[in-house]
Amino acid sequence: MSKNISGIPFTEIVERVVQLARLREDVKDKVRGIVNDVYVRDITRKEDWNFLLSKSYLSLDAAYNTGTVSASTGGTDVTFSGATIASTPGHRRLKIDNNNYIYDFTYVSSTNGTISPALVGDVDASGMSYWLYRSIYPLASDFEKFPKNGGLHQYFNGRKKIIPEKGYDYYTNEFSGTPADNFNYCKILGTNSAGHYEVELIPPPKTQGSLEYDYFRKLKPMKESTAGTITVTSASTTVVGSGTKFQDMNTGDYIRVDALGEGADSEWYRIASITSNTDMTLQMVFGSSSVSSAACTISSVPDMPDMLHPAILYGAITMVSADQNDPMVVGYKSEYASVLSDGKRIYKSRLYREDVATIAEEFHYRR
Repeated sequence: MSKNISGIPFTEIVERVVQLARLREDVKDKVRGIVNDVYVRDITRKEDWNFLLSKSYLSLDAAYNTGTVSASTGGTDVTFSGATIASTPGHRRLKIDNNNYIYDFTYVSSTNGTISPALVGDVDASGMSYWLYRSIYPLASDFEKFPKNGGLHQYFNGRKKIIPEKGYDYYTNEFSGTPADNFNYCKILGTNSAGHYEVELIPPPKTQGSLEYDYFRKLKPMKESTAGTITVTSASTTVVGSGTKFQDMNTGDYIRVDALGEGADSEWYRIASITSNTDMTLQMVFGSSSVSSAACTISSVPDMPDMLHPAILYGAITMVSADQNDPMVVGYKSEYASVLSDGKRIYKSRLYREDVATIAEEFHYRR
């Protein structure tokens, strides 16, 4: 473990994996990828960790049904009368009375739009009542999945009502295109153009409002930067770089002077602020002698409690050593399981004996 902090930054994990697994230095790129795989995918999929729980909100658009709408059978143009249609973001749908289909709607002007597919049936829609609504909304950029029993909910008299997540069969059999203020269920869809998961509400929202939801967030891969050199005075918090790229990293990352120790001998200092690519401030004073034009490493730290950091180390060693006939693999695998087991007693979000309750709990669901 590093000399002065309890956590294990990404760079140190990689260096210790190389050392403990007796690997060549030129395979560090491979090890970085494996470490991130264990961190981002393997550990997060094993349990519903409560440190990954987060909260966000959906801002719902009101459905619109003022005036009437007209369209010709087989045509894609629709015209509104007695209505002023607003141009709003998001995917909207049009439900026309006396027509069984629900159409995707594209805004053209305040009184016109187009639908897809073309109007179904052999009867024109002339001066018909309608509902124009939005039922699909993007979730948080780091959304991974809802918790057990569903994370989307609405409030009634100060109490939460869960809006359960349902699978495809239920979705098709119980679908409703008539807007309402109470939601029966929701369905997670694919990702939008920004790469965010989307959720569909059934029935679609009738009035404007917001919905709160809890979710498990996905972790971002860790990274490091070794560009340039730094100068820092003993007992100071100011770091000045030359050729550095501080802004490639983030506040809360850690920095070390490589000459003062690597691997388990590293001395890491948490970054309190980054002003530019060549100026940063440490959270605590630099505890070693002053250095000038020194090689440095800036590293991400795992976004999970310190006690689980060794699990990334042992999990990565197990993966890189699996095909090397290394007798120590069994020991590392045991340590990996032991650290995770200890972590579950504190950081697991539900009891061991609770059963799978929704599709969100199925093996490899949406992975």
